[in-house]
Amino acid sequence: MPQQALHYFGVVVVLAQEQHGILLVTTERHQPTEAQIRASVEKSGYKISLQSIESLRREEQVKLEFNLQWRGIAQKETEPAFTGELLRDTHIVAARWKLS
Repeated sequence: MPQQALHYFGVVVVLAQEQHGILLVTTERHQPTEAQIRASVEKSGYKISLQSIESLRREEQVKLEFNLQWRGIAQKETEPAFTGELLRDTHIVAARWKLS
């Protein structure tokens, strides 16, 4: 998707566009809850919706996949701060995200 820019008196202003991504989180079986993860992400200004849940019985873990939506500059997004916040939770085994 090409970036949209506005030329205004010789200044180029790049407009924020709707962006989409995927968040993959692996947690211990019962903590944190989907609602707790959702609240943490929404607090950072992202819209989030659950895509899938997979129970890993042998490892006593749960894998959650979320769809993310936010406004930003295309291809300029770095890892969101909420991923670091999620990983500080000792009950979260892994958290990674990618642009979609």
